[in-house]
Amino acid sequence: MRYFGGKWRLAPWIISHFPPHTCYVEPFGGGASVLLRKPPAQFDVYNDIDNEVVNFFRVLRDRPDELIRAIKLTPFARAELALAYEPCDDELERARRFYVRSWQCRGGPRTQWKSGWRLQKVNARGKRSIDDWNDFDHLWAVAQRLKQVYIEHDDALAVIRRYDTPDTLFYCDPPYPPCVRSKRWARHAYQYEMSEEDHRCVADMLHSIKGMAIVSSYPNDLYDELYAGWHVEFHSTRNDHGGRATECLYISPSALARQQQMLIDLPLEDHRTSALAGGRRTIDSVNP
Repeated sequence: MRYFGGKWRLAPWIISHFPPHTCYVEPFGGGASVLLRKPPAQFDVYNDIDNEVVNFFRVLRDRPDELIRAIKLTPFARAELALAYEPCDDELERARRFYVRSWQCRGGPRTQWKSGWRLQKVNARGKRSIDDWNDFDHLWAVAQRLKQVYIEHDDALAVIRRYDTPDTLFYCDPPYPPCVRSKRWARHAYQYEMSEEDHRCVADMLHSIKGMAIVSSYPNDLYDELYAGWHVEFHSTRNDHGGRATECLYISPSALARQQQMLIDLPLEDHRTSALAGGRRTIDSVNP
């Protein structure tokens, strides 16, 4: 699914920094890119405050035949995108319209900002937008994976409190702070944005948990302050507009310690594989 801030291409790099865990929680689930690409844990929890994306995943999990059939019968058309922004009470139709916004709108499934129909002759991968739209096979795999996932629709802090144990890994990918989003429209890309105070509340919670946490962002002074003392990993990537960007992971001390213990316990050959998967790394913690 196309979702603003999604991590599908970055997911292998992110997952390579995950320590062993029995419970995996995404409090800011969004498009669930990382969850869908990682091996299942004993307990996997997806959460998002936006009921539109939560409804889509619930319907896909519980009624895959009906939803995928409805999507297959939907043409790639400007009129369909216009209809997809209209309010609807039926959960199946809401899920179909959400998927239409995801794939037929240039900006993904935002409900507040309409960025136009995704008419694209050929993209960077040599495919047309309509080719992407007509690729339905992945939906069956996602539906099957979601049957092993607890899907929540709640405040992120409440979910963190609910599932916090020493063996829980929280991967947090909240809306990035406005200071790192250069485009004006990108500062209003989510149905529910976060203020600086919201980011501080999340950081306060993650500093107090019994479990482990990894937080995604672009490098920024606010997070350097909020997660001072945490380990940081950097990764250069190409964004959707062809420019370069630097993603980083803020890794809590407990997560880092568990990951390092895992590496100590690995056989030599697995050490080589892990080192190759990890990409460029920094050893320094963030300074207060």
